[in-house]
Amino acid sequence: FLWVIWIAIGMLAGVDPISLSIFLGTVAGLVVLVATVWMTSGASRWPDPIAFVAPLALVANRSFTSWTSGGLETMAFTAALLLAWVFRRDEEARERPAWRSAASFAVATLLRPEGALFALIAAIPQLRRPRRALPFFVVYAVPVLAHTLFRWFYYDALLPNTFYAKVPGSWWEQGWRYLSLAAEDYRWWWLLPLAIWGGWQTRRRDGMVLLISLAAYSTYVAYVGGDRFEFRFLVPIMPLGYLLAAEGIRALSKWGSLHALLAVAVVATSALGGQVIPAGKERDGVASLERIEDYAQRRIEEGKFLRSQIDAGRLPDDLLVCVGGAGAVPFYTRWPIVDRRGLNDRLIARQELAERGVVAHERDIRYDDLVERGVVVFDALNRLVHMQPPRGGNQLVFHHDGARMAIRSYPLEDRYLVFATPLDDAALRQAFAGESQR
Repeated sequence: FLWVIWIAIGMLAGVDPISLSIFLGTVAGLVVLVATVWMTSGASRWPDPIAFVAPLALVANRSFTSWTSGGLETMAFTAALLLAWVFRRDEEARERPAWRSAASFAVATLLRPEGALFALIAAIPQLRRPRRALPFFVVYAVPVLAHTLFRWFYYDALLPNTFYAKVPGSWWEQGWRYLSLAAEDYRWWWLLPLAIWGGWQTRRRDGMVLLISLAAYSTYVAYVGGDRFEFRFLVPIMPLGYLLAAEGIRALSKWGSLHALLAVAVVATSALGGQVIPAGKERDGVASLERIEDYAQRRIEEGKFLRSQIDAGRLPDDLLVCVGGAGAVPFYTRWPIVDRRGLNDRLIARQELAERGVVAHERDIRYDDLVERGVVVFDALNRLVHMQPPRGGNQLVFHHDGARMAIRSYPLEDRYLVFATPLDDAALRQAFAGESQR
């Protein structure tokens, strides 16, 4: 919610949302790096070489750096969480009211609802001191509860529609595969004992709260089946994991040069982990960053080209289009869009599934719904703009939900708009404002 609001404010000010999202993500990534140095150095004198283990491991980590400029709310969410832990540690040390950490947790929760999980874990130790706990609960609850009530009365739902669309239930098997892929790529298995040791040795109550947060969030990720995009859901806990590993290294400093070797190993395995991921490949339903970037760039180019055709009068400006993986196409074309996976549609998002498929992309619009809504263009091939029309001409058909739809190619300058449609030729010509159809 909050990420959409920030981007919308930028759009009202005339700022390109793609550029703004990358800028905000980059700033958030820098905040995360500074916060990790601050948290690690807080346990010792400055300057402390161990304080740079976590930020260097993050900078070397391809998943962290990629999602910094990925355009989504991932890094802003991560920054809000880490600032909350920084403020919480300072408030605990100085015995101050926990309003700053509560405000940061509230921002995190308004960015992604999973922020409530971290806030709950951080709030439990506050209960032993009611006077300090009250500011935490008030500052956190007021904005979060206000937004939750708004969501309930406006949408008749407690969670974002995207949650219902992407999480039809538990999927532990897929979630375990998702976590295992990340652990194997970045060699996190050997870091786990180090992080546990660091959490146990460092301000034990504070360290254990961080460990419990890591375990609880990882369990949640496993429950929902992980994510379609390469390790995006794990970025928010990467700083905590590397911070605890750094604390574990500090705890072993009395063992001579061992801590220096461990520090180098942590950074090296983070860097080398990104080298073993096959570029452009999909593993266990998880798409690689290269594949995601190529797809996003293609959608941007499609959107810009289609917008130019609309402005030139070759396409109507009100085509009702159904897509899956819309990318930037809706922004540039400004066409009314139905997401076939239900991301912006309540009915599709709550359909029952007969079987599991590609994680977070399992919903699909029914054929009768396409007809009832009057969809003209159905993005059956997951690519709208083609350099050449598909072979077979008007004889091509696309099977969807037990029905047959014709594949049509509409000429546009030196390219073609290729799509499936439930409309007959007469209705299609009318939808395209009388233009001839090939």
